[in-house]
Amino acid sequence: MTRSRAPNCRNPGPIGSRDLRRQVGVIRSAVVGIPKRGVKGPWKTRMGTVRRRAYRLTRDLLANGNLADLEQLVQENGWTLDSPALEENPFHWCLVAIDPNLEIFSSTAARRRAGAELLYADRHEVPELYLIGFIYQVGSEQNIHERLKRPVPGRMVREITRGS
Repeated sequence: MTRSRAPNCRNPGPIGSRDLRRQVGVIRSAVVGIPKRGVKGPWKTRMGTVRRRAYRLTRDLLANGNLADLEQLVQENGWTLDSPALEENPFHWCLVAIDPNLEIFSSTAARRRAGAELLYADRHEVPELYLIGFIYQVGSEQNIHERLKRPVPGRMVREITRGS
């Protein structure tokens, strides 16, 4: 699967397995350090932070074609990548790598829903800056799963030409 680099991906180069482990650890530490209650603004909460950082990390891995390291990390934590498949939703498996013991997410269903939301945002090439607002506007869990089943429509406006 060839993938062009999204304009909002910070892509300094390939992420090796050691770098991936370090980044996952940094994300986990940053998110666990955020209080569960009392944080203002959805982008600053634990869920907002883990979604944004997992979105960025997974998009970087996809841009570099480096999902094998993610697969290895997840399998080392005792998970089998069967449902969904890694290629089907790498965002879900990035969230599993970040939170294998459900210290951040309240349940596996919440983690799976977050992975689906990130996949849907990626299919629509949502910049990380707008990710949380996009997720809030998408709707319920049922809505996101129904939307993922539909093919992605083409862009309504391909480009805007100024002047003439």
